[in-house]
Amino acid sequence: MIPNPLTLAIIGITAAFVVALAVKRVIARQFCALCAAVSVTWIAMLALAYAGAITDRTLIALLVGQSVTGVYYAAETRVPKRWTLFRLPFIVTLTVIAYSAVVATIVPSAMLVALALWLAFGIVYAMRNRAARVWFARIVDCCRRW
Repeated sequence: MIPNPLTLAIIGITAAFVVALAVKRVIARQFCALCAAVSVTWIAMLALAYAGAITDRTLIALLVGQSVTGVYYAAETRVPKRWTLFRLPFIVTLTVIAYSAVVATIVPSAMLVALALWLAFGIVYAMRNRAARVWFARIVDCCRRW
């Protein structure tokens, strides 16, 4: 009897976690064994979904969401404080990528929104610098005289 997909995922995460802990000891590298276990599990399940063996992708989406959250928090602790301004475009981009992976479809409008957010936040970031404000004012002024 084949176990329920949730039971299978929990067994997969547990097994991958134990393997990740062992690998972590052998290679002496710092990584999150739990994050690796969840990621390996949803990647395997996504491959099975693409192959047609799994039809309900809800559980995969939940696991991918856990990975997105993990990547977000890991990045937030590693980037310089001044880059935390980009939290919203970063999480939106991760969400667009995750959704595209789960449904096997690229959504151009979502990609454009993410790109627009990066652009808008990039402008705000640049405007924090006085030299950038002067440069931006010159471009706007130039366009007015055109």
